[in-house]
Amino acid sequence: MSVEFARRFIKRGWKFIEKHKLLEENDRIFIAMSGGKDSLTTAYLLKSYVDEKNLDCELVAFHLNLNFEISKEIEEIVKKQTDEFGLKLVKVNIKDYGINLVEISEKLRRSICSVCGVVKRYLMNKVARENNATKLATGHNADDFLIFFFKNVSSGNYDLIAKFKPVLKSDNVKMVTRIRPLFEVGGEETKRFCDFMQFEYVKKPCPFFIKKIDVKRIEWEKEINRISQFEKNFKKKFMSAILKFSDCFKLEEPKNCKLCGEPTNKEICAFCRLKLFQNRISKS
Repeated sequence: MSVEFARRFIKRGWKFIEKHKLLEENDRIFIAMSGGKDSLTTAYLLKSYVDEKNLDCELVAFHLNLNFEISKEIEEIVKKQTDEFGLKLVKVNIKDYGINLVEISEKLRRSICSVCGVVKRYLMNKVARENNATKLATGHNADDFLIFFFKNVSSGNYDLIAKFKPVLKSDNVKMVTRIRPLFEVGGEETKRFCDFMQFEYVKKPCPFFIKKIDVKRIEWEKEINRISQFEKNFKKKFMSAILKFSDCFKLEEPKNCKLCGEPTNKEICAFCRLKLFQNRISKS
């Protein structure tokens, strides 16, 4: 590991931010911080770019406490990360919204990863918008998108590829624009970068990872990294191809939920359906 690697990594990140106009004057960016290496790297690249370019842009860190046993420890690490970068931190606990992920998952007999995804997507958008954010930055990296791409193609969910963009906008005024600074960066790269910079981040895997899903993802990552060893710049080139593919598909613009008014593709959003179920089991 060398200083040159870190310099190239940062320069490449800044170039990507500039090319896709992820940051603009007068932006108020909410950065979703999980405590992990990817969201940490996202925060660093955005903050360093704003400082380097002296951009009139406000960055705010946002952390969603999932109310697990390890959540307090994770929240403390996020606080250290944001303090080091000089970022304001907005914290939200899902229990304040009447949600218990473990209970819902067990009663519904549904993967906790699936339930967690619904809650995180809903609250990240809602909280960011209610705090006047112009954009929401997430730490999704190239490995995530490559795996999602192969899985969606193999299952025939082609329309979802329309979401695979560095900047995801919507005509629905309640949907905050998403930006993905790590769109072309692999997970191994962010790990190398964070370790070299001696950043503290969460290294423990989620205690609720379902083994079957976890094993599948690990195998996908191994295969992608294996190809990258003999195909130079494989991830970057394939992500460029995916970006072109994404323009061939168009997602239906979300309407607003009849109960909460938040964006959804259904009459009642998935979050409200979970809350209705949570209320029923709490009364029983």
